Amino acid sequence: MQEHPLLKRKIYLFSRMQFVKFLILLLLIGAFHFEVFPQNSQPDTVGDFELVKCDLNEKNLRGQNHKGCFTKANFRRTHFQKKQSFANRNFLSDVDFSIAKFYGEANFMGATFDQGVKFSGTRFEDVSKFYEVRFKGKSHFGSTDFQGNSDFLRSEFEGPVSFVNTKFKEAPDFIEVKFKDDVSFERTLLSDGTDFRDAEFFGEVNFSYANIGKCSFQNILLPKRLIFHETTLSRLLDLSFVRNNENARAPIVLSKTPIDSLKFDYSQFFLINGTIRIPYPFLKKGSEREMKIVSKEEIEKMYFDIMRMQKRYNYVEGYQYADLDYQKWKLSTGFFYEKFIILPIKKRWDNFGYNKDLIFTNTFILFSIFFLITISLFPYLVTKVYNPASLKGLKDSLNKNRHDYKKLIQYLRLIPYAFYYTLIIFFGLRMELNNFMIDGNPNHHSYNLKKKLLGGYILVMYAVGLICTAYLARYVISS
Repeated sequence: MQEHPLLKRKIYLFSRMQFVKFLILLLLIGAFHFEVFPQNSQPDTVGDFELVKCDLNEKNLRGQNHKGCFTKANFRRTHFQKKQSFANRNFLSDVDFSIAKFYGEANFMGATFDQGVKFSGTRFEDVSKFYEVRFKGKSHFGSTDFQGNSDFLRSEFEGPVSFVNTKFKEAPDFIEVKFKDDVSFERTLLSDGTDFRDAEFFGEVNFSYANIGKCSFQNILLPKRLIFHETTLSRLLDLSFVRNNENARAPIVLSKTPIDSLKFDYSQFFLINGTIRIPYPFLKKGSEREMKIVSKEEIEKMYFDIMRMQKRYNYVEGYQYADLDYQKWKLSTGFFYEKFIILPIKKRWDNFGYNKDLIFTNTFILFSIFFLITISLFPYLVTKVYNPASLKGLKDSLNKNRHDYKKLIQYLRLIPYAFYYTLIIFFGLRMELNNFMIDGNPNHHSYNLKKKLLGGYILVMYAVGLICTAYLARYVISS
């Protein structure tokens, strides 16, 4: 039976209408799926969140009331298609923006994160504003991709912060930011124009394996430890205008980093050598990796590069500190006698030649010690051990009246003679060897030993005095 042509046409029109309705339905579904959650409203991909009214007593860093409080906020994998604002919001619990995407501007100005926050793997296609944001817990920005400008102006991080493997295509702004705990920029790309001016670091700062362009660190507060391990510096990194925490020199790690691309006054730093401990972000204190410098030659090269840099920029005091640290390190890693004898003597005597005024102080101390010893032994020394020609008459007097000098008053009269005796031996340029009286008595071994020991004492006093005199003479001549 053949179908009527009109029936065929109706069936065709019906099918076509059904197809059009199907397309419209798909478009509606797509529009609903990709609809951006209006500004200050809902996310396009629905997250798990709850927004309530805030306590009016709560203020943000800008001194304003929060506009709303999130009791929970999970926007993991959420795509924000348009401009989004979380400005002046207070996040009361842990927040998760991991692997989220912001296609428009992301505005967190004046927000407060009471607990931890995760932006791990998040991508910001446009501008991201974190002005005056307070991060009270741990902050994760690991593997985050900032394609547009990112601004953290005057924000505060009260917990540890991770920018590990983070990419800043445009220069980030960290002006006046306070990092109150450790912060890691390990393997991070910091493009030209990155600005840390007036930032304050109270924990450790880790730039290991980072790639740093032209950055400003002007007037920053130096951290507890500054780590540049295998860091790539494409431009000169200037650390010459910085502040020290509690006026203490800041520890700095420079292993496998081009020191020629750095500029700083070493008097504000000291080099960490030997075993370098680099903490993993967010682990407990002491949970650290150990990165050992391969050889002493590498440490020595770092010191030489630092001293060369101090000369290049005319940091006189910085060069002295670098040379002092190098000499101390060199002796402390040497033989036993270098570490425990030469090092303390050089440090105490004239501070490796940089505090020559100490020579006078130390000479006076040594002379005083020998003088006090000489007073207690003076009659015996003059009559039995060593009698200078200028004190020949005193020797005869002591032998004649030796019992009188056992009395205190009589003994005190010998003090000027003991002083003169010490003076001519300690500062004497020539020892009268023929005036030694150390011939022994074969029947008295203890008597002979005492005379020999005191003879050795006289020679030691003479040798020490001769060395002091030589140093004093050199100091006067060089002045």
